[in-house]
Amino acid sequence: QLCREQQLIATRVSRRRNPTPEELQALDDYFAKHKGKATIPMRDIIRLAVLTNLRAAEICRLEWTHTTARSSLLSHGSNTYVRLNAAAWAIVNRQPRKVKRVFPYKAKSICAAFANACNVLRIANVSFDDLRQRRSPARGM
Repeated sequence: QLCREQQLIATRVSRRRNPTPEELQALDDYFAKHKGKATIPMRDIIRLAVLTNLRAAEICRLEWTHTTARSSLLSHGSNTYVRLNAAAWAIVNRQPRKVKRVFPYKAKSICAAFANACNVLRIANVSFDDLRQRRSPARGM
């Protein structure tokens, strides 16, 4: 409080910028073109973020624990689970089951790859976690 009164820190400005469908398509095309160069399956991760409303860190914590071939329930931290719709479950099932986590990557790496693509494509003022704003039941990519 004292720091704010002395204007040493500012109040956070709320920013909500939904990427447009055209921007999402441009990002999808970008990552499709660069698929062979990257180890992170960014197209799947972006689609999952849009479908599930999960942040990058939450996607990186998804685990195969307590799943079966027909189950659409994934562990998401201690005693927390997320139920996936059919489209999201199809994305998850495409991932190799080599380790405990579905997406064994660092959230910072995902956000950095996303930010780099946005810079290359000149998409301004959009972060990875803004994708969670795009969620809608009929939404697809």
